[in-house]
Amino acid sequence: MRILEVSESFATGTMEVIREIAAGATAQGHRVAIAYGQRPETPADVRGQIPDEVELIELPWTGRTVRTQLRTIPELRRTCREWRPDVIHLHSSFAGFIGALSVTRLAPSIYTPHGYSFLGAPPGATRTAYRLAERLVARRVAVVGAVSESEARRAREVGARSVVVVPNGIADLDPDRLSLGRVPPPRARPLVVSMGRIVPQRRPHETAQILRAVSDLADTLWIGGPGVDPTLEHDVRAAGIEVTGWIDRQRAVERLAEATVFLNWSAWDSHPLTVLEAMAFDVLVIASDIEANRDLVGADQVGASEDDAIAMLRAALTDPRRREEMLAEQRRRRTAFGRERMVRDWLELYARLAGGDESR
Repeated sequence: MRILEVSESFATGTMEVIREIAAGATAQGHRVAIAYGQRPETPADVRGQIPDEVELIELPWTGRTVRTQLRTIPELRRTCREWRPDVIHLHSSFAGFIGALSVTRLAPSIYTPHGYSFLGAPPGATRTAYRLAERLVARRVAVVGAVSESEARRAREVGARSVVVVPNGIADLDPDRLSLGRVPPPRARPLVVSMGRIVPQRRPHETAQILRAVSDLADTLWIGGPGVDPTLEHDVRAAGIEVTGWIDRQRAVERLAEATVFLNWSAWDSHPLTVLEAMAFDVLVIASDIEANRDLVGADQVGASEDDAIAMLRAALTDPRRREEMLAEQRRRRTAFGRERMVRDWLELYARLAGGDESR
């Protein structure tokens, strides 16, 4: 097959998923291209992070202004006409919307939201506009490829004609790499971490207060750096929480692996790779009570309030038996989220679309 992956914001978790799909597809003899935008968060050396067999096509997605989006429409259409993909996979909201306006009639298309745009939009006209845009995308693509059951429910709510769930996966959760007996690096005190961009989605104020409330029992750390609003990082530091700033992925994963507990106190999400990485390293996950987190860790490791999170963290840090009980359930659940399974599921869907088994 000729597979075109399209991503406006080619960075963080979305980039990791695309990279793994592309690597797995080329390893099986398929031809893959990634059409992407060079956004501020995009790594400077994209070529060095993508297999040599994968073609890279840079699009004029350098910002999120209307002008930039309008410039991208003809370029994406030209790319598809020249490259002639058998299937197009649109990743995240901007790629989905621009793709729906320009290329869904040129080849069977899949749209993966990686977290619906309207979930983080303010109530009122903005949220309504985002929902309408997502509805347009859902109606124009052949399939919405949701990364979680919660994302699939949202897709059906906005009118998707066909929905297929392909949960995210990472290599460290493949059966041949998974170790049930991780020995954490020696530390004088336990370590509790949060991870990711310091943006409203991650509820930085609440996260910092939760971490601060357990600082008598453990060291605390935020692995990541600021988003558009640098005052949010300042607030986290002001609460006494160490912030690493932006570090390369390998170092970030190494710091996560040092932790005893990972706090994922997000306001909304799709299927966070950071949670999968914590599970792979046997780091206990305590999370906010949203559908995406429940899908991954179940009901016993999510909390509805800051007090819930503090109580669960303190129990995990002071009661080894309780921590082991939660880790045992986490180990049982994590086996479903390997990279091999994820790549296989996407390629099976691509093959069905390219063979005409799904309507356009």
